[in-house]
Amino acid sequence: MGAYAQFLNLRKIWLLGNKFGVEGGMHLGGFIEKCPMLELLDISETDQTLESIESILILIEKSQLKHLNISRIIPSSYYSKYNDSILADDVRVLLKLNTSLEILQMQKCSFDGHDMELLIGGLEAHRKLIMLDLGANIMGSHGVELLAEWLKTRPALIALRIPSNKITTPGAQALGLSLPFSRIRYLDIHDNRIGDLGLADMFDSIRKSTKMRKLLFWGNKLGDLALTKLERMLMSGTLEQKNIDVRIYYVDGKRQAAFYPSDHFTHKAYSVLDYRFPPDLKIVKRKIIEPNSKPRALLNFEYIDRYPPVDQDETDTIVNREVTITAKTEEMTNF
Repeated sequence: MGAYAQFLNLRKIWLLGNKFGVEGGMHLGGFIEKCPMLELLDISETDQTLESIESILILIEKSQLKHLNISRIIPSSYYSKYNDSILADDVRVLLKLNTSLEILQMQKCSFDGHDMELLIGGLEAHRKLIMLDLGANIMGSHGVELLAEWLKTRPALIALRIPSNKITTPGAQALGLSLPFSRIRYLDIHDNRIGDLGLADMFDSIRKSTKMRKLLFWGNKLGDLALTKLERMLMSGTLEQKNIDVRIYYVDGKRQAAFYPSDHFTHKAYSVLDYRFPPDLKIVKRKIIEPNSKPRALLNFEYIDRYPPVDQDETDTIVNREVTITAKTEEMTNF
């Protein structure tokens, strides 16, 4: 593929889970150089080491790449031991030099709170990033506090995924104080160590100029205080049940929380079935919707549902109404 890359004119490359290793990473570097129009590169879980990732990031610095996924690299190699601070510094340099990157995914890279200090330096210089995925790291509350200070500068970021990062109540409270100043519409903080008070304080800051479209927080310590505020937000319309992953139910007059499966990011990204068998294929014959008739995309990301969804009946009604108005206008003009 590298020999014929200049004739392929590729824009998106998914190599997720292909174990081509360090030697394959070297060939990939030459492949990237021959694809100036490349916009998406997914090399997560491909047995890359720190050395091979560094060489690939150097090539991306001056490219037009918009989506980069470098999750789950091998901690060590034959030449040196893996150092997460070196990777964080390499990403900081990438964000300072690259001017086109919009989506950055770095799951399971062992980034802690001190590594976030390096990443923040690059995030402050890069003003086009709209989605940041740092799931399954160890940033803790210190790293979230640094992210919160950056969010107060009102960057272009609208999606933030920080699940499984050992975040506690102080980190959630700091994040809640910065949410009213940010443009965040998609927030994923599930499977952390946030207490009842931290979630309650965060719910108080959800009401802001930019409406929260997706909020995932299952796996934290949900108590009666947080559930009470969550129920009020659902009743007032600030949040919608289909956009969160927690459902409230009552047992003997007391509020309880249950998991509500609304997050399909992992299933779609890794092709995981919801059940142990493929669902029945249902083919529904419908009219082709014109691109201009769709509502404005509020969350336009890969593997994330579009909000609001496209309603076929409402779209047909709107199109028919426009056709009727146009016909009447032409009749009046001819008359």
